[in-house]
Amino acid sequence: MADKLEQVAIRMVEQPPLYSKEPMNNPDAAIRVMNEFLSQMDRELFCIVNLQADLTPINMNIVSVGSLNEALINPREIFKSAILSNAHSMMLIHNHPSGNLTPSTSDIQTTARMQELGELMGISLVDHIITGRNGNYYSFRDKGEFPDARIRFSTRVEDIDLTKGMVTEAIAPYEEVTDTKEKDVLILAIESSCDETAAAVVKNGREVLSNVIYSQIDLHTLYGGVVPEIASRKHIEKINQVVRKALADASCTLEDITAVAVTYGPGLVGALLVGVAEAKAIAFAANKPLIGVHHIEGHISANYIENKELEPPFLCLVVSGGHSHLVRVKNYGEYEILGKTRDDAAGEAFDKVARAIGLGYPGGPKIDRVSNEGNPEAIIFPRAKIADNVYDFSFSGLKSAVLNYLNGCQMKGIDINQADVAASFQKAVVDVLVEHSMDAVKRYHVDKFAIAGGVASNSHLRAALESACSKQGVKFFRPSPILCTDNAAMIGAAGYYEYLKGVRHGWDLNAVPNLKLGERI
Repeated sequence: MADKLEQVAIRMVEQPPLYSKEPMNNPDAAIRVMNEFLSQMDRELFCIVNLQADLTPINMNIVSVGSLNEALINPREIFKSAILSNAHSMMLIHNHPSGNLTPSTSDIQTTARMQELGELMGISLVDHIITGRNGNYYSFRDKGEFPDARIRFSTRVEDIDLTKGMVTEAIAPYEEVTDTKEKDVLILAIESSCDETAAAVVKNGREVLSNVIYSQIDLHTLYGGVVPEIASRKHIEKINQVVRKALADASCTLEDITAVAVTYGPGLVGALLVGVAEAKAIAFAANKPLIGVHHIEGHISANYIENKELEPPFLCLVVSGGHSHLVRVKNYGEYEILGKTRDDAAGEAFDKVARAIGLGYPGGPKIDRVSNEGNPEAIIFPRAKIADNVYDFSFSGLKSAVLNYLNGCQMKGIDINQADVAASFQKAVVDVLVEHSMDAVKRYHVDKFAIAGGVASNSHLRAALESACSKQGVKFFRPSPILCTDNAAMIGAAGYYEYLKGVRHGWDLNAVPNLKLGERI
């Protein structure tokens, strides 16, 4: 009887639970999860945190316990736990008991080698973080040193020895470290949330090196509004072209780029997917960090480009085709929504009324222009107020009032003065927006007020808000009309501040068409 082969069963030994199940999607979050454990150690520990696709930790595995200044690690042990945990990705964390966070040469080599091994195994390395005292840390990803392009290893599996150990050591506790100023941050930004295909290169969040926009307005005018499928197809045709031109206009290459930022919501899902796919492909190919940006945060950040002195906190009125928000900007990337539309957004109401009076699409610019020839007091349209929140908006009733007026005139055989209707409707919208904004200015005692979004380019709204702010002694900020419409420069500005906060997205970043302001995925 022939000998039988032994069956080997492998199972994962349950690891001690982490202190939190918070997604470790940036270095600060990772430290919040791990620092309580690592801060108690008087010698160097090398840990791997196995992560799910959304960067939620599965478990933590202590790979090695070393001495005061070094720890011997074995790649085999690292990937054993990751594989058995069915990890999507992993994060390396080790401490420097000396408190000196400067990575050693071996730390750098270890990071590069583990990143390359992760690619072979299909388990990506998200970051390598060195912790010190009092919650201080060094993130390879955050410092733009991940991976180190100067260090390359063989990509042939047969050339890689998984049994060979690597050493990470801390620099001597009292070795002097010279601080170096970080170089300029260049963000390649991509925007495709609706019917503009856009790319830009933005330097340090405030300086636009290029801003390329391909508009589909003429195409969608034929249909009286944006057709989502057509928009998506046109994005596919033009996205590579606008990216190449943005890089060329900025006189830089992908190697010069620090990170890639892209709008991932809200917007038309098909349109968003084109931009997200493009950004992920570029970031992957160029080995650059990927940063997803909220479209409305981009609109708000457009104010930083031309107003170098503007810094939070301030109030901002965001008015566009899909949004009407009154927002407290508490800090970069931190927002409190005071009020929002209950039904139609201001821009949506402009488009619908413009179509009803025969102006066509896009409604906002056409009503703005025609209103100059009309009497804004000719027709008294209603101004809606919301009882349970004085800062909320409602424009559906106003739109219906305009339609009822037009129907009434038609039934009575009364000629309709297009300019008067446009001017009267526009004044009703502007009055509500200005009234809500100034009430908030008084209540929150702010000295800075800004506007953003497509409707913010309306000349009558800009003039009315500027006058109202002047009377209140409040500084008024507004982007140029080109930066009010959908563009990539604003995404680059927002992406810059997300980059500084350590926001990094993985290759599983997806379009979120109903993403709420301030929400993070």
